[in-house]
Amino acid sequence: MTKRNRNIRRALAGAALTASMAAMGAGFSGDDASAGWFTSDRVRCEIEVTPRSYGVELRGVVFSEEKVSGRYELTIEQEGMSGQSHINQAGGFAAYPGSPAQLGMVSLGGTGTAYTAKLKVHAGGETFVCAKRIGGHI
Repeated sequence: MTKRNRNIRRALAGAALTASMAAMGAGFSGDDASAGWFTSDRVRCEIEVTPRSYGVELRGVVFSEEKVSGRYELTIEQEGMSGQSHINQAGGFAAYPGSPAQLGMVSLGGTGTAYTAKLKVHAGGETFVCAKRIGGHI
């Protein structure tokens, strides 16, 4: 491979990574599960997306104006050129006014990779679901 071809490949890979990272940050507005967050009168859940140099970090968070406790399930499905993976995390939590609960965190790498994150929160006799699709092929 010539030096020129290597430089072109690097430039294309950099552009793909930049576009993928920009797509990851999109979709946080709106009050529905597909936007990555859900709000009720008592509880708000959210899937936070943080671009990193190696890929992306996904984190489930619960906010509440009163003390609330319960269980959560965080599911991540990854699809890319190298195949598929499924990640499941679950556990108990407690959130307090002004002190949101961090519900699982996943660090993922790869450019041109699509992730689907789903956070299911069971608290106070209710179930809240947040879902978010991040990235994809350019």
